Formats: sequence, structure tokens, C-alpha cells
Amino acid sequence: MKQLWITSLGKDQAAVSQLLATAQRYGLKADGHFWVNDLPKMAWQAPLERLADPAVSLWVILGRREDLTPDIGYGLSLLFLSAVAARGNAPAILWLDAEGKLGADQLPTLFGGATVLSPADASIGAKMVARANLPPTSLAGPYRLAVHANPGYGVWFEVGPHDNSTWQGAVFGVADGKIAFQGVGAPGQLPHRATLMHPQQGLKLKQAETEFEAWALQNPIDSQTSHYVKVIETPQQLLFGAYPDREEAEVFVVKMVPVGG
Repeated sequence: MKQLWITSLGKDQAAVSQLLATAQRYGLKADGHFWVNDLPKMAWQAPLERLADPAVSLWVILGRREDLTPDIGYGLSLLFLSAVAARGNAPAILWLDAEGKLGADQLPTLFGGATVLSPADASIGAKMVARANLPPTSLAGPYRLAVHANPGYGVWFEVGPHDNSTWQGAVFGVADGKIAFQGVGAPGQLPHRATLMHPQQGLKLKQAETEFEAWALQNPIDSQTSHYVKVIETPQQLLFGAYPDREEAEVFVVKMVPVGG
């Protein structure tokens, strides 16, 4: 039996109950939770164990545009990255908006592949079944992006090239957030210590009219090495990539909050 997890951003018990009943009627094993918006306590981690289970093939998010605040969008993005790292792939995502004001292009970057529907759609049950049977999505691409988070040591992002290429140094920037520390180490675990080559702090970078505060270093970053950056507050966007040794260097931008949020 295919499994799905429901995240309700609002507190509409009736809508969740109806969705659970529909899922069960269509032969889907469904469970879920109501979102708790508390970034300092990392409440977004509450459903991580379930979403990290590869048996959960569909993540259904129930929420209107007004429910999707920057804090909630950031928490959802952190949860997505954590789940993907744990399971090695991404589940299909179905976003249900009762008011029809959300489009996939308004969601945080990591949710850009979500299907957005109304929960009143007459064929919602069949569509959940169809998406639950989609193969898991591989996030292979030009970069690696992961998050390591704990109330004790905070939120750290891990980045690096995804393929066999090497970055001759790395840069990481945030818009509307702050960077507190950076390091270099093996993939998958925060480094205990590291020697940084020519570290830089407080760089100002501009991308598509958005200004980023960035830190950088010149250690080579490859498939066996990652750039780790501790971020505080709630960054709206992340910018990262190889160290910009020329004026037009390739960097990647990930929006962690809803567009216009």
C-alpha cells in the first residue's frame, strides 16, 4: 500500500479529516500533522522521521497563500532538504490550495516541481494515487545542497559540486539573513576543525537586483569535500558556488521562502 504524509499549514481539522478519508478510500495509507511555526525550537523537524522514510511516496501540503509566511516557507525548505538527505531522493509533492491563489512558481525553489490543486478537485483521490505511484525524484544536478540542524549547534548548510568537477574555492551568501561561521570538511558531517585558505567575510554580491552578504574561502571543493556555512535568522535566498575568480562567475540561487514573501 502506497503511503502519503499530509502537512496542514492551517488548523482546518475538517479539511484534513476529509483528505484522510479520501486517501483511505483510494487505498492509500495516510497520516499527517499540523504545522507548528517555531524556527528557534526547530519545530519543523517534527515530521522528519516520517518524511525521511522512503515508503512515503507522496507529500501532501495543505495551505493557502496567506498560510505560507516567510518563516513557514523557510521551515518547509529546511524539512525538504533534511528529508531528501536522509532518504536519498525526493517524494512527489502535491500542494492543495483551497483559494486557488498559489502557483508552483510562487513556492520556494525546492517546491517548484510540486503539483498545485484545489482540495475540492473532484478527481483529487485519483490524482493522489497517480502521484503516489510516480518514481522518486533524483536531485542530481550541478551542485549539492544539504542542511544540518540541531537546537544546540544551529543551522548549517553544506554545499559542493555534485559531479566530478572541482570548485577552486567557494562562496556562500544570504539575502536577509546572517552568516556566523564557515568551514570545510568531508560530505555528510560537520567538520570539527579545518584549515581555511584565504577566508573572507562580509562580501557584498548582487544577483538579479538582490544583494547578498557572503563569506568565501579558496580551499578546493570537490566530491569528497564540502563547504559548510552556519546561518542565523531567516534568509530569504541562498547564493553559492565556486569562488568568483572572475567578474562573471557561475553561482546558484535558491529561494527559501515564497516568492513575494
